[in-house]
Amino acid sequence: MVAKGSEAIFATTQPYRYAMYAAEGGRPEGKKRLEHLADGEDLDAAWADIALSFMAANEDRSRDALDFARRAKAADPDLPNVFYALKNVDGNLGHDENLRADLLGSSNALALHGAEYWTSGTIEPQIRFDSSRVMILSGDYRDAFRQLGSGIGGSLFLRAIAAAAMHDRARALDAANRLVRAETGLSDTAEDAFKARTLLAIDVGNWNGALDTLQNLEIYARALEKKYRAGGAFSGISAAPEMRIFVRPWSAYVLARTRQFAKAEALLSGLPADCDICGRMRGRVAALRHDWRTASWWFVLVAARSPDIPFAETDWGQMLLLDGKPDEAIAKFALVHAKGPHFADPLEMWGEALMQKNRSDLALAKFEEANKYAPNWGRLHLKWGTALSYLGKRAEAKQQFAIAARLDLSRADAAVLARARPKHV
Repeated sequence: MVAKGSEAIFATTQPYRYAMYAAEGGRPEGKKRLEHLADGEDLDAAWADIALSFMAANEDRSRDALDFARRAKAADPDLPNVFYALKNVDGNLGHDENLRADLLGSSNALALHGAEYWTSGTIEPQIRFDSSRVMILSGDYRDAFRQLGSGIGGSLFLRAIAAAAMHDRARALDAANRLVRAETGLSDTAEDAFKARTLLAIDVGNWNGALDTLQNLEIYARALEKKYRAGGAFSGISAAPEMRIFVRPWSAYVLARTRQFAKAEALLSGLPADCDICGRMRGRVAALRHDWRTASWWFVLVAARSPDIPFAETDWGQMLLLDGKPDEAIAKFALVHAKGPHFADPLEMWGEALMQKNRSDLALAKFEEANKYAPNWGRLHLKWGTALSYLGKRAEAKQQFAIAARLDLSRADAAVLARARPKHV
């Protein structure tokens, strides 16, 4: 009787907190009370919609989750937690442009209104974390890596991803290994150790290694989902987003690199058209088949809906290089550089395009600039040395080849280096 009386007072005086208490305890009335509160017009309506958004996301009802998050924002656009719900669902859907806007909105709301809702010591770290994610979405992996610092937890898993994306194997593996050591048992953050290792394997054309890490990630994500399912409405973590925005698109690309196009297409066919990474991998797979029209169609589509994100046009420029159109590729890389001036990949490929045009003299500046943002990238130093070799600068070429020899290279690039180095000994 005392417990029931206490709950009745709790439900009357703090309806939102009671609804969350009931939902977290697995009671169906918790969700019903949240839905009732969400139909109101006070501050509790926004909080209830945020809770319903996370509940829907955990069940992989992403479209419903997005509707709840948007309704929460309409109810209270200054509430920082609104952007948590939006970041969660836009990330799960692969909506990069929207995710970037959510991250910027989160930082702004925290700066202006964080003191009303957050513990003061947590505001600045969260703003730095969100701004680092914006950097990653612009290809600025170096500065994101630096800003994230050396701590464990959320910053550590993003450091692993940022280091892998800037082709820095040693730093990526250090962060990934530290992350695994810091976690005990199954943990959602430890999934990113698999992601970092996947990106590193893809970077050097280790297709079998990439498939292994992707398969391990899927096993891990499904085990994690099973673990959390028993934990209540807010503990559930669906494995579906990991499959949709990482495992399947990257698996399709890796399979296509090994000429298993039927398997690649089967994986891609079930992915949503509005997922950016899915569209980019569709374009990449088509480019590997030399289906330039289909590849261009996907790159145009993704680039149009993500005007502040440089990745689709980078893929497009890479396709044009493969198609032997260096001038058109350079035009794309110039556009990308304007969006992400610290993104090393388009700068390096810009240098390769200039080499295709027999302008190794101009390529040197691009390689040097790319080196500021990805100094431990083996292919960059190999191509830099090759350009210097073409220009007859043997001593400088030798230096770049020596750097490349200490870094990760694909088998093809390692073979090029092996042929080039004896000439410069």
